[in-house]
Amino acid sequence: MATRPIGNPPIWSSIANYPPGVDPWSGNARSVPIPTGEAGGFTPETGIVAEYANAEFKVLSTWVEWLSFGSNAAGLDAHVVETDSAGVSAIAGLTAGGTAGAFPAITATANSGATGSVISATNNSGGFAISASSNGVLAAIRGVSTGVQPGIEGRNTGGGGPGISGTGDGAGSGVVGTGGTTGEGGTFTGGATSGDGAHGTGVGANFAGIRGLGPTVGGGYGVRGETQNPDGVGITGFNILAGADPANAANGAVSGVGSDATGVFGISINGYGVWAGSDSTSPDRAALHVDPQNSEPNIALALSGDLYCNSVIDRFGVFEDSSWKVLHASRLGFVARNSAPVTGNEGGVGFSPLTNVQTFAPNAPAKAGNVLITVTGQFRNSDPTLHHFKLKLIDATVMSDIETEEFYLSIAGATVAGISGDGYEESVCMRVEYLLPAAGNRSFEVEIEPVPSGGSGVEFRNVIVSVAGVY
Repeated sequence: MATRPIGNPPIWSSIANYPPGVDPWSGNARSVPIPTGEAGGFTPETGIVAEYANAEFKVLSTWVEWLSFGSNAAGLDAHVVETDSAGVSAIAGLTAGGTAGAFPAITATANSGATGSVISATNNSGGFAISASSNGVLAAIRGVSTGVQPGIEGRNTGGGGPGISGTGDGAGSGVVGTGGTTGEGGTFTGGATSGDGAHGTGVGANFAGIRGLGPTVGGGYGVRGETQNPDGVGITGFNILAGADPANAANGAVSGVGSDATGVFGISINGYGVWAGSDSTSPDRAALHVDPQNSEPNIALALSGDLYCNSVIDRFGVFEDSSWKVLHASRLGFVARNSAPVTGNEGGVGFSPLTNVQTFAPNAPAKAGNVLITVTGQFRNSDPTLHHFKLKLIDATVMSDIETEEFYLSIAGATVAGISGDGYEESVCMRVEYLLPAAGNRSFEVEIEPVPSGGSGVEFRNVIVSVAGVY
């Protein structure tokens, strides 16, 4: 009925016995179950026995009274669940379903006047507001939205906790997000004033805090970072571990690993493709490290601009002009070793040592290869019968002649063959390319011999020997 009746009906025949007296029923029970049983009821034309009728009316009136005590409150007793004047009721608990019915155990539809939730659950005792479980065939909870708002929204409005937390089992992910046809799998935004858009923590060796897997089609990215202001960067990696090993790739702030692809690829339109920096004041480490390799990389795969470090000879190499070339440098950046200038006079039979140069460690040749040796000096003679002299270049380490050349002399204070003899003849130069037979320390020596042998009067000064290509 639409309106609840007022009052509670009395219990019929609530007094157990009739009062004492002279009547046949005096002192007897007022309510007696009908002997023929309730199923048979009363018999026509035999009259109704009051005690039998009292028994049935007492049962009925007892139930009617219990119904009258129905309530819309969540009392912890057995009562009929009623609604209040607004159609709202409250109960202490509800168990629905568990039958063979082919329909949902609970169906709730929003009231037309409500703008909030269809179902509102609150737990102020420290537990879950809603707990759901399934056998794993489908999700325990599914939220479906037909508009632009999310299917499920989680908010934490106090306590500083997360809005949504997911924990996987075994190899399962804590949270899985799949984008729409052109949407992201997950979109995260930092706080109103600060905070990262996404934070990931790796557990165990060789596992990343955040891992991105690119698409199988070309042009995709595993991880892509973009900045929206000139002071920001697209991707930044920090290693906050004090004492981390800088020579261990696993300790890097950013690590790029490729199988056949490039480990790290940096490209810019107007800026630097890669900028490497380290401590600029009293640094402990260089800004850039190239891991050494034990031989030249495959020349068939090399590209102009390739750079490598040879671990066998401990030198850098660069690919240019279709070949690998070792970069030559001494400790101060020069590629030559010079002897001290000498001044003197030579005469006699045979060759005599004039000067030498040594290419010892740390500037010793690192491998067999070509070097360029240059001998320069100023020469003249004081003997009118002496017109020539010879210079010989020797690999003194193995005592092997490299080159011998003969030069014409002028006479001091005279003119010979149209050459003025008023000073030393200038620009005497012998230049030789020599193939080093082996790496290691090496000495080169220059010797002089007058022509004819045995003559005298060859005067010289500022004789210098340079070896280019010693590295």
